[in-house]
Amino acid sequence: MSNSLPGLRGGAVMSVAAWSLCATGVAVSQSSAPVSFTKDVIPILKERCLACHGESQRQAGLDLRTRDAMLKGGDNGPAIVPGDAIESRLYRRISGLEAPVMPMDGEISESEILTIRDWINQGAAIRGAQETATVDADLLQYVSRREGSCV
Repeated sequence: MSNSLPGLRGGAVMSVAAWSLCATGVAVSQSSAPVSFTKDVIPILKERCLACHGESQRQAGLDLRTRDAMLKGGDNGPAIVPGDAIESRLYRRISGLEAPVMPMDGEISESEILTIRDWINQGAAIRGAQETATVDADLLQYVSRREGSCV
């Protein structure tokens, strides 16, 4: 029995346990370590997504700079559904479960995909106002440096 999920980018191998359903029917993550929005997710978004879905460009009307913007989504609806990566367009696009696959240049690692998945499955939390303020300041600096580099 193969534990590779059909359609997952690059044939990524996933543990069956990572995709098991709990009694409530919500997908659970294999990782029990909490994923930090600031330390884990923002660096991925900065490197892989914000050139096309940030301050200077919002392709498909999508802004991925803040959790609220991800919840609002773009032309195709919300980017994330907290607690449910499988129903979250952001995860579906980066994992190859939904077309078009993102990022457009194809540069995203399996570990980055799993980090985004785990963050969403853990409720897509941003902890504390101070962390949010730091994230916003860091994002603005990053986006201003990358402006115009969308592939």
